[in-house]
Amino acid sequence: MYDLRAWTFLRVAEWAAVINRCADIVRPGHDRDDRLRTLSLRIPVMRVRGAWRARNTIGSFWRRRKAKEHAERVVMALRTAEVGLDVEPEEAARNLARMMLQISERYAQGKVGALLDQVTFKTLSHGMRRCGCHSLLVLLQGSL
Repeated sequence: MYDLRAWTFLRVAEWAAVINRCADIVRPGHDRDDRLRTLSLRIPVMRVRGAWRARNTIGSFWRRRKAKEHAERVVMALRTAEVGLDVEPEEAARNLARMMLQISERYAQGKVGALLDQVTFKTLSHGMRRCGCHSLLVLLQGSL
């Protein structure tokens, strides 16, 4: 029989797979376009959203609500980093891998209410504004 606690750490394995795909994007000698196509955050994002439930470390309603809100901020940070793959693939892949590594470490430690630091959220929100403006300019140039 499998120990139920083992299922808890399947999330870490999925996040590690994303780190591996990010390393493939940065690694020279590979076809980066194929690597970018295979990188999907659909499952890892679902795992972030359910992390507080799987660890079963949060008891009160108020703490669960805060953990859910934090998970949504983490998802937004991951999606922001994913958008960067279109602009600067290597830098965005490094950033995404760092975030996934920190999420994995914090989750393994049982810190589901602090998967990423507040500094990361502030840095990424600034980067998203810059990336959003750049994407808008590219879109406008393409339509002319």
